Amino acid sequence: MAKIIQLRRHQAISVKAKSKHRVRLRVTDGAYPEETRWDVQRPIQNAGSFRALNGFDDRCARSGRWHAFEVSHRLISRFARQIEPYAARNQVEVRIDGQAVRMVKKVRA
Repeated sequence: MAKIIQLRRHQAISVKAKSKHRVRLRVTDGAYPEETRWDVQRPIQNAGSFRALNGFDDRCARSGRWHAFEVSHRLISRFARQIEPYAARNQVEVRIDGQAVRMVKKVRA
């Protein structure tokens, strides 16, 4: 059974019902990567505890390296909602279980 996470500005993500999900995140903000990392720390900490922040420092943000951590199934939808504004502004790239969080082009009739 899959859990579907509805996001306002992004495609809905279908994640498998397993106890832990692998999240990969990369800071893509070229102007202020340190400030973006500072802002993104809060959703990461809320979802994966302080242990998830291990290795996610200014050098990681400036170099554009992927940071990986695990999030429980219970908290994955909250993490996706909290990280969505940063992904919408193209400040971060996020992959949940290998699926990229991508923007949806809204078509008006």
